[in-house]
Amino acid sequence: MKKILALIVLALATSSATASECATTYMRGGAPSKFDPLAHKALDARYHLVDVDPTLQSYESPKPVAGSMPSAPTDDAGSPVHGYVLIAYVVNVAGRAESPTVVEASDDALAKAALGATGTWHFSPGKVNGEVACTAALQEFKF
Repeated sequence: MKKILALIVLALATSSATASECATTYMRGGAPSKFDPLAHKALDARYHLVDVDPTLQSYESPKPVAGSMPSAPTDDAGSPVHGYVLIAYVVNVAGRAESPTVVEASDDALAKAALGATGTWHFSPGKVNGEVACTAALQEFKF
């Protein structure tokens, strides 16, 4: 029983650390893209997203270092499913993708495959004014 309680406390402490670690999350600002409002809609409830104006502050995007892209699932006939998924996520200061959220998907199986892939991703974290920072990102998948 003590081991189970210790694991629960550790899990809560870990999730709390991650949540507070990325309480403020940065996004590259400037000329808005069609995806900016979608990122805010997907992530604003859990993070305080701050748009960084690159003319006033330096912003360095996270760089992928490990992970894989998803393979297209197959339908009942064994043919690959085709479609589109857009995922919003946060790259934390450790370089892990956290809180992946489906913004748009043409098929549930494709969304599941895209979400599964984000668990394998690792980045060199983004930076704001030269300091490592949590950053918001979006990824399009075309299957």
